[in-house]
Amino acid sequence: MSIKLIAIDLDGTLLNEQHIVSDRVKQSIQYAQDKGVQVVLASGRPYSGMAPILHDLGIYNDKNYVITNNGAMIRDITTGEIVYDNVLSYEDYLKIEALSRELNVFMHVASDQCIYTANREIGRYTAYEAYLSNIPLFYKPLEEMNEEIYYSKCMLSDEPELLASIEKKIPAKFYEDYEVFKSASFYLEFLRKNSTKGYALQKIATELNLKSSEMMCMGDHENDFSMFKVADTKIAMGNGIDLLKEHATFITETNQKDGVAIAIEKYI
Repeated sequence: MSIKLIAIDLDGTLLNEQHIVSDRVKQSIQYAQDKGVQVVLASGRPYSGMAPILHDLGIYNDKNYVITNNGAMIRDITTGEIVYDNVLSYEDYLKIEALSRELNVFMHVASDQCIYTANREIGRYTAYEAYLSNIPLFYKPLEEMNEEIYYSKCMLSDEPELLASIEKKIPAKFYEDYEVFKSASFYLEFLRKNSTKGYALQKIATELNLKSSEMMCMGDHENDFSMFKVADTKIAMGNGIDLLKEHATFITETNQKDGVAIAIEKYI
């Protein structure tokens, strides 16, 4: 059965190391759309950090959905409307913030409009997330946080080796209560249950009446693995983690060598 939808991760997959879409990749996405294939971008970024890329690619599906915040939100690109959200509460923020202090690791929380951190010394990867997300970053002490705000995700961040050791110390209760996964070697994310790219992709598939055999997904990191459980055609990037490669239908080239374009040329 032919592919009718492609879900594509951004950082480390669609974007190269210069954070841009190469001409070959751009042409392959245009070709897929011309063939009637729905192209859905799926990222840990909020919509603000994806909008310039969506505009540059000229996504024009019948249903212009985009998966943001690692699946915590689905937006309609045409209207900007949030068609699905599953966000964290202030109480969730307090629990995860307390955990970050216990583990002595940098932490920030993202709303749809900005990023907050209670760390007076702002971590380098917190600043990097604000840059990628194209939204402002604020230092906000715990006692000054607005209890009415809802958050798409909380993130612990630090150097990869240190974060890996910290990850082993997280109590099992957090894995029971939240979706916990790495989106990069220096980011460990906490989202509400059923906030994954795969869950969001399944909702879109149901809306579009698509079967798993009609979908292809591409990714490079742990937060992309949930999509592998939804789409039958699973593409792991050459620069991806072993988990994805072990379950992939096809291992394409790296994001520096137009891996997305090679997979589209192969299957579309």
